[in-house]
Amino acid sequence: MVEMVDPRQLSLVELRALRAKLQNDDDAVSYVRRLAQARLDLVQAEKRRRATGGEESLSDELPAILSTHCDSVQAALLLELGRWTDAEELIGSVFGAE
Repeated sequence: MVEMVDPRQLSLVELRALRAKLQNDDDAVSYVRRLAQARLDLVQAEKRRRATGGEESLSDELPAILSTHCDSVQAALLLELGRWTDAEELIGSVFGAE
């Protein structure tokens, strides 16, 4: 359970630290949400391929499907800022051990 904090009771330093933590959490959640959406898009593309009787592979469509959700720049930023651990933990809790 998340502890509720009254921001009026925090010093400016504490408030800035809380804001940084919340921004970090938001970045990790956003990244995991995009990974989940990319997986859903892959499933939908495969369902469309099967419904139309397509024999071709999804390999040609992968860049278009994944580019709308998976941003390597954000992944690099998370890694550089030392926030990758938060994203990895969230990925593990959402998708299970992979």
